[in-house]
Amino acid sequence: MRWTLVMLFVFAGISAFAGPALEEALAFLPPADRAALLKDNAVTVFSDKFDNLHLWKGSEFEGSAQGLFEHRESTLAAEALFLIPVALPSDRPTRDKLLQKAMTSVSTMKNLQVYSISLKRMETFIFDAYRTQTTDKKTRLPDPEVSDADRMSFTAFQNEEQTGESFARYTFVRAPGWSQVIQTNLTSLNYGIIPLVSPGDLLTAVYVVPFEDQLLVYGVTAAKTLSLFGLERSKTASLYTRMEALVTWFADNLKGTPGT
Repeated sequence: MRWTLVMLFVFAGISAFAGPALEEALAFLPPADRAALLKDNAVTVFSDKFDNLHLWKGSEFEGSAQGLFEHRESTLAAEALFLIPVALPSDRPTRDKLLQKAMTSVSTMKNLQVYSISLKRMETFIFDAYRTQTTDKKTRLPDPEVSDADRMSFTAFQNEEQTGESFARYTFVRAPGWSQVIQTNLTSLNYGIIPLVSPGDLLTAVYVVPFEDQLLVYGVTAAKTLSLFGLERSKTASLYTRMEALVTWFADNLKGTPGT
């Protein structure tokens, strides 16, 4: 993720800076978090549950995030804000369709690379991914067509390096000021042969707020892991990596989309 975003900044040929609209939009953040975001283009918070996170509070997507995550039982939670420099068309219908395509082309998750903290290098995080008709990987479908719909949902198959093969419910939502994807696991996630997360116990949401030459991206994820003598705590970084990988994937998709 870190290397991908660095390369994206180089590709864009601009530096992240706070214009008037972005300055106003970031007013909900505590001063320390706002300063960290503007300095490093990212700020992250970890906890055990959503109620202890705070980057979402006061944002324009506060109600949506709170409705999804508030009081959700979990043992691990993470949130992050990212600034991604990318110029989008000023025409809203065109911009909305570009964002929808970038956020729903799940087949492009194949061979997604992320930075491994333990290995100190990039590695493959998702070996394969695609839309399916059911929780059967043989019912492979193409990515959804771009449309004017403000909401679409489908089942997605993923083969990940850490948790193997699984299925998730993938939902795209378009609101007046932001676009969003929500991902919920439909099948168990296992760490090797050890079951780690039961169906429905991992929820991730990514919100994308467009500005003139930047995107504000907020990701939040919460998981209820099985009690495994502390092993679940060691997977905190992996929980964040899942969310971070979604942001990487979206940024790469948008970077390669004609018109951006």
